[in-house]
Amino acid sequence: MKELGRLSFVVRQIDFDTNVFPEGAYKLLPLHEIRRNENFHGLNPKDLTNLSKFQHFRNVITEEKKGLIEKDDIIFQFNFYDSLDQDPIKSIKYFKIFRMLVDTIRYNQNYC
Repeated sequence: MKELGRLSFVVRQIDFDTNVFPEGAYKLLPLHEIRRNENFHGLNPKDLTNLSKFQHFRNVITEEKKGLIEKDDIIFQFNFYDSLDQDPIKSIKYFKIFRMLVDTIRYNQNYC
């Protein structure tokens, strides 16, 4: 059972570090509820490889974002979660995989 517990921890940690969404895909309502942003139609293609345009879909862990959420100023902004560029050591490893996929899609669109 110890090995199963360790594996479960690793899977949860990977999920914690890799569950991300593009900035603007979700919005924070005045009652501090999170909803899908109906007006979001995707990122600009040049922003697809920009770490600051992606946010972790998890509880906020940085003090800066915690303070902003407690105020109502953050409600009308789209950057209410921690962005990937705030923890580059973990995020860059996973983002490189995503970047390779984006580059492959671009290559296929240009040459197919």
